[in-house]
Amino acid sequence: MPSSGSSSRPTVLITGITGAARCVARAVALDLGRAGWQVCVHGSRSVEEALQLAADIRSFGAPAVAVADDPGSPVDAARIVAQCRETLGAPVCLVNATCEAHADSVATLTGESWAANFDIHLKVPVFLARAMFLDLPEGEIGNVINIIDRRVRGQRSEFLSYTLAQDGLWAATQALAVALAPRVRVNAIALSPDGTGAATGAPADDAVPMPGAIAEAVRFILEAPSLTGQLIALGRGEG
Repeated sequence: MPSSGSSSRPTVLITGITGAARCVARAVALDLGRAGWQVCVHGSRSVEEALQLAADIRSFGAPAVAVADDPGSPVDAARIVAQCRETLGAPVCLVNATCEAHADSVATLTGESWAANFDIHLKVPVFLARAMFLDLPEGEIGNVINIIDRRVRGQRSEFLSYTLAQDGLWAATQALAVALAPRVRVNAIALSPDGTGAATGAPADDAVPMPGAIAEAVRFILEAPSLTGQLIALGRGEG
C-alpha cells in the first residue's frame, strides 16, 4: 500500500456503485478497505447501494462513508471530493468504475444519448480527477484508476457514442498522466473481450465474473510507483 504522508490510512474515492459496475466497484472497495484504506463510495442513482457498501466495509473495521449527488442535478465533482475530505480525509486515490451504457447507432444516435454517455464516461471521470488533484494534500502522491470497457480495443457499432466516450476516457487517461505528473499517476484497467464487463445496455452482474482480479489489478497499480499512463487488459485470452 502506498505511503499516505500525513495519514496512516489513505482515503480512496470509488465511483460506479450501480448496475453491472457495482460488483466491480464493490470488490475494489472491500479489497482496499481490508488493505487499510479509508473508503468513500459515490452513489448517484444508487444511494442505498452506496450506503450499504459503506456499512459492509465498516463491519470489518475499516472507515467508510457514502456520498451522493442531489437527485436530478449534474454531478458536481468538486463537491463530491469536498464531501469525501470533510468526512474521511482528502482522497489520494480515485477509482472510476462506472459502467452504464446507453445504446445507440448511427441511425438511432440522439443528442440525449450522446450527452448521457459522454457525461457519465468522460466528463465526470475527468472532472473528478481534476478535483482530486486540486485538493491533494501537500506531499501526497495521488492515483487515478479508470476502469474502462474493452471497446477501446474492438469497436461495436450498436454502442456508438458509448464506444467513443470509452475511447475518450482512455485518451484522457494518457493525457492526464502527463498533465498531472508528478503529483498524480493515472492508469486504466480494460475489461476484456471474453465478456468480462462488456456493456450490453444495462449488463447483468454475471457479465463481470472476475471482480477479484480487477481488485488485484488496482492494488498492483497502487504498488507500482513508476507506472503511469498505462492500460492493463484483463481476461482469459479469448478474442
